[in-house]
This record gives sequence, C-alpha cells and structure tokens, in this order.
Amino acid sequence: MASRATAEAEAGPLSPAGELAAISDALKRVMGELETAQRLLDEVYSIGLWSKSDDSSDNRRKRQGMRETDWAVSGAHRALKGLRPRLREIPEPLDALEGDLAALVAVIEPVPETILDTMADHNPALDSAHYRISEEVTRLSERASRLAAEYQQRIEQVQVTAS
Repeated sequence: MASRATAEAEAGPLSPAGELAAISDALKRVMGELETAQRLLDEVYSIGLWSKSDDSSDNRRKRQGMRETDWAVSGAHRALKGLRPRLREIPEPLDALEGDLAALVAVIEPVPETILDTMADHNPALDSAHYRISEEVTRLSERASRLAAEYQQRIEQVQVTAS
C-alpha cells in the first residue's frame, strides 16, 4: 500500500490554489511535530528533577525521550520534503526551513547514543546539547507558525478573488 506522500507525489503538480493548500497543510504538520518535539524535550529536562530513581532508569528515559524528539523533528522535515515533487518551485522560505530542519535532525540524531545508562546524573555536555536543541525547536516552530499564517492569508486572498 502506497503512503500518503507517495500517492500525493504520483498525482503530479498542483494548481496554484492546490499548492497553497498543500503548503499550508505541510506547515500545520511541521508545527504539530515541533510542538511534540518541544513537549518531549521538556519531559527529558524534567526527568530526575523532581524525584530520584536510579540513574540507569532516568538515563534510559532521557535516551528514549531524545529518540522520540528526533522522530518528531524528522517528521517535520519529511512534511516539507514531501512537497518537492508536488510543487513547480519551492518558495525560498520553505526551502530554508526544510534545510534548517534537516540540520537539526543531524544534530539530534546522535544525542540519544551519548546518554549511557551509567553516566552521572549531571552531564554538562548533555545539558548544553539539550538547551541548544530546545532553542532551535522553538525558533523553527515560531518560523513555521509565521509561514503558516502567511500562507493562510494567501489562501483567503485566492478565495476572495475566486468568489
């Protein structure tokens, strides 16, 4: 069974109004995935903060949380990458956002493997990486939100013009 992205790509290029709708939908998916990533990062940050279990289980939970963060950011990247075959031309702001998401995936991807079961509760390198990733997720989320609002306005203008 073909995936949704494969089926959409096989449908061919979209009309201008269809392109706007596809971009808007992709940006909504990006925002949802980045919201999930931020929630996961907040959870990872709070592991072991309020109650203490053994370091191994805390570290396993942190590692899993960072893996899930990677999956969410990867999902946001795939949402934009999936637009490529459907659009005649990728607008520069979307192309830049897709590139920044790909770069963030590359930063997040190795982090879970650096969280060892036996590492100390306080790890400045992990704390620093977590902070930088969280800041970038927030920045990209805000950018995606601004782009989504811009494309929603364009859709509304097309609808007004069409009626």
